[in-house]
Amino acid sequence: MVLLKESRPIVLAFIRLLSLLSSFYQIHFQQQTMKINNLFFLFTLVIVTLARGDECLIQPPYTGLSVVKLTFSDVESREKILSDLSEICEIKAVQDEYTDPNADSVELILTQEQLIRAEKLLPSRSIRVLMGDLGAAISHERETSLVSPAESEGFCTDDTCSSDSLVAGTVDTEYYTKYHSYEDFLQRWETLASTYSDYVKLETIGSTLEGRKIHMFRVGQTSEEKPIRILFNAMQHAREWITTMCVLHTVETLAADAHRKKAWSSNVQILVVPIVNPDGFVYSHATDRMWRKNRNPARSCRGGPAGVDLNRNWGLDFAGCESTSSDPCSDIYTGPEAFSELETQALKKLFETEKGLKAHIDVHSFSQLVLGRWSYSDDPPPNMEEVNKLGNLLNEKLSSGGKQYSYARGKTDLIYLASGVMPDWVYDAHNVMSFTYELRPKSMWEGGFMLPANQIIPSAEEFLESVKALIDYVTE
Repeated sequence: MVLLKESRPIVLAFIRLLSLLSSFYQIHFQQQTMKINNLFFLFTLVIVTLARGDECLIQPPYTGLSVVKLTFSDVESREKILSDLSEICEIKAVQDEYTDPNADSVELILTQEQLIRAEKLLPSRSIRVLMGDLGAAISHERETSLVSPAESEGFCTDDTCSSDSLVAGTVDTEYYTKYHSYEDFLQRWETLASTYSDYVKLETIGSTLEGRKIHMFRVGQTSEEKPIRILFNAMQHAREWITTMCVLHTVETLAADAHRKKAWSSNVQILVVPIVNPDGFVYSHATDRMWRKNRNPARSCRGGPAGVDLNRNWGLDFAGCESTSSDPCSDIYTGPEAFSELETQALKKLFETEKGLKAHIDVHSFSQLVLGRWSYSDDPPPNMEEVNKLGNLLNEKLSSGGKQYSYARGKTDLIYLASGVMPDWVYDAHNVMSFTYELRPKSMWEGGFMLPANQIIPSAEEFLESVKALIDYVTE
């Protein structure tokens, strides 16, 4: 059937309505505690969005947009205020607590018109501007915290990295004073592997839809008869740049220790996947600093690849009702089925083939948290006492750098529930002690995903302390 030109916007709007309502059913209707007014709230947002069209979208370069924390007195006021704000422009949360209809606060990226409206609807004590101009903050980070092409040449030539930049047995702290591009990382990884060839192997465990390799470091040695291994992975989410800096610093430090014959290298082997999501990471550098997902183009959003949230694509409670969405434009889009993505498939295979895995850390930012199992449920895990014991130990070590971390599991005042996440699947499918780290900072007020570069080394050092504690724990 051929649609009249005038009819197409109506049909497209109806399709979009069905998609959003499907997402709402998945997230909210399965919750036993859902109130019926949540349905009217979301339906209002959908109708307003369709009526408004796409003339107002929160998107890069985010110039003039503010990051604002709004605190609500009750669920009803939250629904009304967010509905009012959506009449002006789309609602976009910094993180995904917006999906929890009962959350008493939310951090949003707002236009100036939305902020003015919020100031009329809420008392001043309920509004905190965390970043006055997100676009300006991103530009400032690029100018002050990101290695420029000219500086990059100081680390590496066109072919190889300078031998002066890495001396065996020492850690090159200069490298960790700024954030690096994907190309810089590739060169650095090759240099690490060649400098410490007796202790460090750089392997490829998979590739992405855009053709980039997913790399893994294998650091140290372990017994083949009774292997002991620990796995760390970083940057499932593209915008969390500090995570790769921390795990890479740990690889370099452990390699230097192995070179100096530290005892751990003959007892336990460390596996590190420094960038799970290279396509998304490259996009976060080039186009959208706030990008979270991979770049899977199977579904489109606003004329480009919608991508999939890799940390909602795992098999346990996949597409459950906690912090997930079936809307491809959502930051927490699950994908069509569990392990639909090349990145999660590569890591799944790694867990299925590596012997002797005793512990795993999925490294994220931000919030300064250590999260034990479960993430999708408040139910206790089978060995809750051991989970809590190790979680509190790791939390203590992460807090050694002067920033207070908190340990939690299930839903608390500190964190929302989330379905289909990696550590839940790892713990359930492979009986491996698995935790989520949320690194510095505590909030967007302190930089959020754009953690200042002068905090890279302190973050890496406290992360390393937790790694050493975990090594001791699994070898006791």
